[in-house]
Amino acid sequence: MNNRQIEVGAKARELARKAEKYRLQKCYDKALIEFSQAIDIEPDYSWAIAHRGEVYRQMKCYEKALVDFNRAIASPAKLYGKITR
Repeated sequence: MNNRQIEVGAKARELARKAEKYRLQKCYDKALIEFSQAIDIEPDYSWAIAHRGEVYRQMKCYEKALVDFNRAIASPAKLYGKITR
């Protein structure tokens, strides 16, 4: 892993943590923006994908939630561990 990859991963984690705070405050629109930005940076970031799915579920957007949940499950497991550490 090079410095660029580390920086990109750190930025994605920062955005996802911010999004999770919004989700817990029920600021779902803001959470979606932050989770989506994190996923744009790290397309296989399964934690962010799953939590964005949870935001969609809480908003009763069940089809979008299901898409994200399935995508999170299909993401490489080893990447999930690397990003969340």
